[in-house]
Amino acid sequence: MKQRILIVGGGLAGCSIAWHLSEDVDVCIVESGSALGGESSTQNAGMLRRLGEDPYERKLAQRSHLFLEKLHEDWNGLEPGRKTGALMLLAQDPHHLEDGVSHLRAIGAAVEELRELSSFRGLLGQQSFCKAYFLPNEFSCAPEALMKGFQRGIQRKNHTTLLNTRAVRLLVEGDRVIGVDTGDKHLLADKVVLAAGAWSSGLALTIGLHRAITPLRRSIFFTGAHPAHRANLPWFWIDDIGIYARPYQGGFLVSPCDERVDWPTKESSWGHPEAWQEQLLQEKLSRYFPGITLSSCEKTWTGLRSFAADRRPMLGEDPDCQGLWWATGLGGFGLSCSIGVGEALSSWLEQRPCAWLDPRPVNPGRPLSRKWLMRPDGHIHNGELIDSHPPSFR
Repeated sequence: MKQRILIVGGGLAGCSIAWHLSEDVDVCIVESGSALGGESSTQNAGMLRRLGEDPYERKLAQRSHLFLEKLHEDWNGLEPGRKTGALMLLAQDPHHLEDGVSHLRAIGAAVEELRELSSFRGLLGQQSFCKAYFLPNEFSCAPEALMKGFQRGIQRKNHTTLLNTRAVRLLVEGDRVIGVDTGDKHLLADKVVLAAGAWSSGLALTIGLHRAITPLRRSIFFTGAHPAHRANLPWFWIDDIGIYARPYQGGFLVSPCDERVDWPTKESSWGHPEAWQEQLLQEKLSRYFPGITLSSCEKTWTGLRSFAADRRPMLGEDPDCQGLWWATGLGGFGLSCSIGVGEALSSWLEQRPCAWLDPRPVNPGRPLSRKWLMRPDGHIHNGELIDSHPPSFR
């Protein structure tokens, strides 16, 4: 009899796990929306970033990068990723990404330190940066195309997808999770994977289990067609003060990397920026990207990004509850890490070796601070101490 695995959440991470699981497993994705990938998976700016702060985030992103370099036939005719390169800039803290640069160079990734930025002056103006790294092989991604390939594989393997089906609570028997309650029926399984982003910790609370995952809201703005856009531009990220700009459809996707706690109280995580978020972006653009203006925006939105207190993903089986697995806490790097998450989780779920990722530092039961620093304005040194408990747990 096949092992049955329920995956709660049909975003990039959940679908990647389902895609990587073999035909020998009975897989069912439980998705509250009317389509797969309708929440955080479609809210991101589509940059696969390997030069992150955390080493485990970098490991996951590297696996995603390798996957896109040699695509499976499920992506025939699709372009889920295109190599555009990336320019990682630091405005105030020259040492902020040094460990990440060393890590990437050690695994053979191309990272060039630039001494001058004259070719980008049309965007960056005369602003002086204390450090600049160019990564020529970084991907810009199309989340919709990535999801399409996952869906093809899920269908090919005869895995099941239940849309418009909301997991209301976890079902337990003794000290083991045995499925989920959808309100009108019980779905039973040998293993349940929480890949529901901002809703994952709330589901765990239905059985009295607290894991400190905090949802932070971030804003994104699309300029529409913009005169500063030109072919072959990389995407740009000023990491220490927090702002990115990705060339997109003749314009730019830009964000001030703002953060504010927003515990979900409804099924949709979508929202619209407030005046302070637009003002923050305007201030950062005028100083660091004077070539990009926001005189008019074609589209704006906000979405939730879920973080553990150490800003490291939460992956694997819960040590305090057998049968309950986690694939959450991907922060602002859900797209970057999603393929790697699927590869790692599927290996552990099927008890296959996964030599490239140590499960202990990402384990859901690892010690985490009850207080941690959020970055309201995106600046790494402008933290605000917050509580990691959701309102229903306090």
